[in-house]
Amino acid sequence: MRDARDEAHFFRAIDRGNVYDFNYVKDRLEKDPKKFIYSNDDKARLTNKQDSRGYTPLYVACKNGNMKMVKLFLSYQANPYQYSEVSKKEKESILYVSARWGHVDLIELLTGPDFAWSKKELNEAYKTTSNKQIKEILKKKMSTAASKRSSFVSK
Repeated sequence: MRDARDEAHFFRAIDRGNVYDFNYVKDRLEKDPKKFIYSNDDKARLTNKQDSRGYTPLYVACKNGNMKMVKLFLSYQANPYQYSEVSKKEKESILYVSARWGHVDLIELLTGPDFAWSKKELNEAYKTTSNKQIKEILKKKMSTAASKRSSFVSK
């Protein structure tokens, strides 16, 4: 991004998530001149870049329960396993924040066949939610999950 104001505008658009903002974000992703330079899991890539709070674009979209924005970032190969730094001592996954905020539709997406969360990650998400439907989805996924997740592989 050109400067801190561009970055702030980009993340505010993700945070608001309305139709205008969605189109703005999509346009920025399409026109990103560096999208072919970095690997899909590189933190310098626009889809994985952290804002001043330590949040990734995908984390912000998941926190807000914005399925359309989440799917947009996933279609641009955002790394779903990159943790956001929510404090100096604490990091959270998109699975964790989606569970914490009770976004059932996102939990269904994120526990689908395209994702390979470890049992530890699934259990952390399970413990953070009081939503019974989310707990059931995560419990079912834990029964088939590996103890460790393999590294990020893009499609």
